[in-house]
Amino acid sequence: MSNSKTLSKLVLVTLVLALAGCGAPSTDLTLTSEQDIPVTDHYKRGKYYIEKGYNGLALNQFKLALLEDPDNIDSLNAVAIIYQRLNRPDLAEQAFSDAILLDTDSALTLNNFGYFHLMQGRPKQAITYFETARKVKEYEDVATSNLELATQTIQQEAAVSKASIEIVEDILEPVETIDRVSLERMSNSVYMLNTKLNPTYENAIIRLKINPLLIVRNSTEN
Repeated sequence: MSNSKTLSKLVLVTLVLALAGCGAPSTDLTLTSEQDIPVTDHYKRGKYYIEKGYNGLALNQFKLALLEDPDNIDSLNAVAIIYQRLNRPDLAEQAFSDAILLDTDSALTLNNFGYFHLMQGRPKQAITYFETARKVKEYEDVATSNLELATQTIQQEAAVSKASIEIVEDILEPVETIDRVSLERMSNSVYMLNTKLNPTYENAIIRLKINPLLIVRNSTEN
């Protein structure tokens, strides 16, 4: 439960950072009325719509803003975040990549792109972006918080993976390779050892060509 609350908080902070007009942390995004915003101010109208939850309208406004200023980092970040909301990670990643190409040192983009990787299940990649973003004082707190979240995610994944391996090792055991063994006397001093492979094992390694080390059976088998 605590992780969910932390996650929601960090998402909110990321959105605030991305939509701040100057690219610095700010929470002063409240716009009282759509009528108060000039029709030509597409970026501000986009902020208004995203606050209201109108992702489609917001996306259109930010795209119009980019038509007027294709190199606007704030607009590119806003577009990328909306695509994340709309479950289009491919388009979100492209928008973030475009923003990175425009300014490789933008802490705004680095933090948001790191968060994107984190949400896509790539915490190791996310850490690289967070570590760079937090070097900028204005983004130090939020990037550090996101960095801690990414680190915790990696630790949790490692713990789950270890536990899964231990469970598998407990319930599985190597298959018996030899089904029958007999000793045949050939002469007074010569004996022949006869063996017969387990049919399942023989079929697996000879016909299916499976690596013998990968063959296991359920320990509950008779």
